[in-house]
Amino acid sequence: MLVLKKAKPKDVRNYYGLLRYEFRKPELVPHLNIQSAVRRDEMELLLISDDRVNVVVAYAFVSHRGMYGYPLINYFCVMPWYREGGYRENSLHLIIDRYRDKQGLLIELPEYEGGEVNFDSTKEFYENFGFEEIPCRYYKNGVKTHILNCPLKSRKSAEGIIGRIIPEIYERSIGSAVLLRNIRIERAVNISAGQEN
Repeated sequence: MLVLKKAKPKDVRNYYGLLRYEFRKPELVPHLNIQSAVRRDEMELLLISDDRVNVVVAYAFVSHRGMYGYPLINYFCVMPWYREGGYRENSLHLIIDRYRDKQGLLIELPEYEGGEVNFDSTKEFYENFGFEEIPCRYYKNGVKTHILNCPLKSRKSAEGIIGRIIPEIYERSIGSAVLLRNIRIERAVNISAGQEN
């Protein structure tokens, strides 16, 4: 059976090191910013373990505090040797359950060209868990990025406030002025008419 636990700040270094193999450099927030956020309890490192063999099968860094009630999954990884057999799906279920009392759970999906990770299949994976894309134009470090929300307590769309939610999350958790300067987010209206204003 899989179990989820909140890791201690001392564990951040080990799991941050693994992120370099899973995410592109523009996606990585500097280690010291994450270490500081975990120490301040603005971000948490979640470890998902198989309790039968006491081995970590997946982990996630989540910015879980914010005045709007929408935690952001900054990074979610399943160990390469556990990517079959439902570990990815069951791990995400545990993460969603952890935040059931929140308004919703956000995740960012950058739209990179090429590479191992297929954007469409990754987006479909999250949509199968109830994540819905929030229509907006969002660029993080110059890369077009999609924001998905899994509605939890609130069934209302976060579209109207997403332009405030994301900067507030990063300001609280990462606190990096450089990162905040590299975030550009605007509501996209008239998408159904084929126009973005």
